[in-house]
Amino acid sequence: MGHGQTGSPWVRLLCAASIIPALCVLIPAGSAGAATAHRLSSLHVVGGPVSAGKRAIVISVDSSRNLHLDGIDPVSGKVAWQRPYSAVGVTPGVPLYPDVIGTTVMDVAPPRGKPRSPLVGVSGINATTGATVWSDNASFVPSDSPSTCAANTYFCIPGYNANGSTSLVLLNAATGLEKTILNGPYREMGPDLYQTGANKPTLDQISPTATLAWKFPVSTLYGPEFDPDYGWIIYPSGTLNIGSIEAIVKGNGYNVSVEKTLGFSVATGAVQWTLPDEFLCGGGIGFLESWVACHYGGVLKDKSSSSLKKVTLTLEGFEPASGAVTWKLPVRDVQSLAYGEGVEFLDDTHLVVTAASGQPVLLNTDDGTTKPLSKGEVFWCQKNPNYKVTVPKGLGSESSRVSTSLYFGCTANGKPTTKVPAATPDNVGISLDGVFVWPTPDGLRSRAIGTPQSFT
Repeated sequence: MGHGQTGSPWVRLLCAASIIPALCVLIPAGSAGAATAHRLSSLHVVGGPVSAGKRAIVISVDSSRNLHLDGIDPVSGKVAWQRPYSAVGVTPGVPLYPDVIGTTVMDVAPPRGKPRSPLVGVSGINATTGATVWSDNASFVPSDSPSTCAANTYFCIPGYNANGSTSLVLLNAATGLEKTILNGPYREMGPDLYQTGANKPTLDQISPTATLAWKFPVSTLYGPEFDPDYGWIIYPSGTLNIGSIEAIVKGNGYNVSVEKTLGFSVATGAVQWTLPDEFLCGGGIGFLESWVACHYGGVLKDKSSSSLKKVTLTLEGFEPASGAVTWKLPVRDVQSLAYGEGVEFLDDTHLVVTAASGQPVLLNTDDGTTKPLSKGEVFWCQKNPNYKVTVPKGLGSESSRVSTSLYFGCTANGKPTTKVPAATPDNVGISLDGVFVWPTPDGLRSRAIGTPQSFT
């Protein structure tokens, strides 16, 4: 299914806890353990990795707060090539993500020598060599990051027109030639799904043939009390888009029981089913491959940790085609699951939760079964730190951004460990040339797949 943050770019959080800064420092590793890791690169990775042309492609930030697009050799860890990159116009709560079609990577960069310029140019980069395959000399102000669209056929980037409206430009991945321009799209919500620049929140669905499939106000789908400006998380499954858009927060209180997950048609926009839940806890458990929704009870008073003490949470598995709930499990660790910090998981279908009894258990999110934790078992943990970037004058609100999820080995109580699980989930990292590569709080790490390997 591939709907996690590293394996897919569709986790889009604006107001969830992914924007709460937290950084875990890994303990220096030793050589023992069935699955220890090798420090591949000390780059401060904030986006990716993705695999292309036998390179691990990442977005990094340097000590001067400038962004770069990097091609990394997955075996040696050497930076094979590096290009300037720009996040102008991209919602700060949305992690950056390298976009690749075949062996071509799309770069969005400010004019040479002008890192604070609001203008950008786009180019296609050979993933292996870093050479420029094509370049579009036109400069423009983007309204979001680039993506692939029309069934991953074109590179697409939305930007502002002279009159303040927005349009989506579709570029041929091989040549950079313009396929078409679609008026309206402003911000990507999911694959081929965009919010428009209209004052009333509206969604545009792009068809596989690069035309507009349908256009609906968010209120038509979710209701008048929902707005993407407060957050969203939407993934595709077969013929449906599945996901949540956050409710409008009024005053200091927020009734979390108003959350809603929809299954709506990719072809027509018609709503097929509804659940009174938040999809994947708004991204807090977005690393899962299972279809899981979070059913809350209570009122969220504010953003402090104590505000969740009276909130209840039941995890629910469901069938994506029908929305039918297949299992339910009341849990206690609302704070961790809702905010995505302090969550331990074994792979993309197993995570540690505290059952209603107070006992920590390993939950199989495919079928809802649980089992006791094994002594000494090692898990994956994640952090979502903020970082600073150089921005054009007047765009100070974009200077603090949320990173892609960073992963590290941990014990069942969340303590960092020198070991990592044997599992190599696609939503944690990439498998390339016999090694598994993933982003950590202190750079890229790797280990040989199926072979113990130490830090060096």
